[in-house]
Amino acid sequence: MKELIVLAVHGMGQRKPNFADGLEEKLTEYLGNDVMNKVSLQRVKYYSALQAPQDQLINDIWQTYHNRFSTLSNLGRRFFMNSFSDATSLEVAGRRQTDDYMEIIKAVQAAFFKGMNECGFNTNVPVVIICHSLGAQVISNYFWDALNRNDAKVWDKNHNDFLQNIDDDKLAYLKGNRVKLLFTTGCNIPLFLGGLQTRECFTKPSIEFSWLNYFDGDDWLGWPLKELGPSYQFVIDQCVSVGGPISGNTPWSHTLYWTDKDVYRAFGDRIKGFLGA
Repeated sequence: MKELIVLAVHGMGQRKPNFADGLEEKLTEYLGNDVMNKVSLQRVKYYSALQAPQDQLINDIWQTYHNRFSTLSNLGRRFFMNSFSDATSLEVAGRRQTDDYMEIIKAVQAAFFKGMNECGFNTNVPVVIICHSLGAQVISNYFWDALNRNDAKVWDKNHNDFLQNIDDDKLAYLKGNRVKLLFTTGCNIPLFLGGLQTRECFTKPSIEFSWLNYFDGDDWLGWPLKELGPSYQFVIDQCVSVGGPISGNTPWSHTLYWTDKDVYRAFGDRIKGFLGA
């Protein structure tokens, strides 16, 4: 049986199912097979809920304006649609509790549940979550709806069929009562909350919950979090330099966190600590 659940949550844009393979390889190289064999690494794949309607929209627009858009323009528009539309669509869908948003939250719940299965449904097994970019906002919304919002359809068994046969102990586990660590990289939550006078973080899901936030000074999409306000003061912000001498000094650094030694080793050390390795 596995002894620790790790949820890996991707960022914005089109994603392949193997998005966390680089992280897994680096962690295995650093920690060794004996440690990693105790870890249930689950990939949270929420992108399809956002990508399908985006692709349909851009294709519909292309059909109408294909004589006006160059190939380069179409590629650029598709990139911006698949990237930045993720963020705005997530927030609108979250407020409205739409079916698409339900699928996003179900993707997190399903990854939790699969990890629980690999741990023999032992609800004392600790959980750590690593998120990149928009993934941090997905998890922030996940905990907000679970712990701070009374009318969240995504946590209502009458609306979310995934939860219908989940008992109270497992439901509490899905809501994060054994989550020890949230490890965010290239987090852009301030872009969602910057225009608000008062900014409130979700309630800590467990007493031992901690939040490490890694961002590169050259990453325009990666931000510190403490300055958001009093409820974010428990977050530990860490400014790092990821990537090589060229890529690491540009906004491209946003894509390089999970395979950078300063990041995966820090995350790996936390994994070792929770396993007592």
